[in-house]
Amino acid sequence: MMDANIAVQRAVMRLVGHLLNAPSPGALLSLLVDNLAHISSRVRRAVVDVVIVALLTRPAAQLDLPALARIVATALVDRKKVFACDTTELYT
Repeated sequence: MMDANIAVQRAVMRLVGHLLNAPSPGALLSLLVDNLAHISSRVRRAVVDVVIVALLTRPAAQLDLPALARIVATALVDRKKVFACDTTELYT
């Protein structure tokens, strides 16, 4: 049997995946990146995961890459080392 938290996380990621397939994923990303300053590191990590998925699945023409890079760069100096390491995946 699957843990309830894992089931919820998977459902949320599936929902976000469907929303990223909308004509303009930039609107969703602009709402999500505001949560990079959230107090919970799990929320910040989920936002970075969504940004990674968007970068891997959407054409660059649909995303404002310079603005996205500037916003996510603040996460590189996060006090949680694991989160900062995950954020470096965006730039590799």
